[in-house]
Amino acid sequence: QWAFRNAGGNLYFATTTVAGTATTSTSALSIIGSSGNVGIGTTAPGAVGSAKLQIHGTNSSTAGPHLQFTTTADSYPLLQTLAYAHDNVGLSFDSYWDGGWKSSDSGSNFQIYKLTDQLQFNYENGGGVAAGSAITWSNGLVMTNTGNVGIGTAVPATLLHVNGTTDTSPTTHGL
Repeated sequence: QWAFRNAGGNLYFATTTVAGTATTSTSALSIIGSSGNVGIGTTAPGAVGSAKLQIHGTNSSTAGPHLQFTTTADSYPLLQTLAYAHDNVGLSFDSYWDGGWKSSDSGSNFQIYKLTDQLQFNYENGGGVAAGSAITWSNGLVMTNTGNVGIGTAVPATLLHVNGTTDTSPTTHGL
């Protein structure tokens, strides 16, 4: 059951479960009148971090506070923010997490991801995977919390660690 409640100038839109004579509610949407803050899954949006919009979800779960953007073309996400847990947060392009990494289209898939003590710029290894199919990420560029940067390696050991062949030849650009 759904319930609307106005309490102290705040509006709550909630699911309600009736068990015997006891009633419990879980807030689905809260609008706090004094601040204008909006919360999804919380009754106290903006309590920490001063955000005008707060999305509250289950930690380390597909039911976490994730966002995804789709179009009328299909239901596959063009962009997904995955807020799985502290030290496990990402922004995925044409890909998504639903318990496993999947492709949103048969083109390329990319990701910016913070995992433990690294910031990773990842790409889908191979390309051309059909929408809804499993994908495997490869690290394109990794930066550690010590400032080391790696290209082609997941564990950069020096300030700049390049694994693979490089081309540092000068290029002439003309008008």
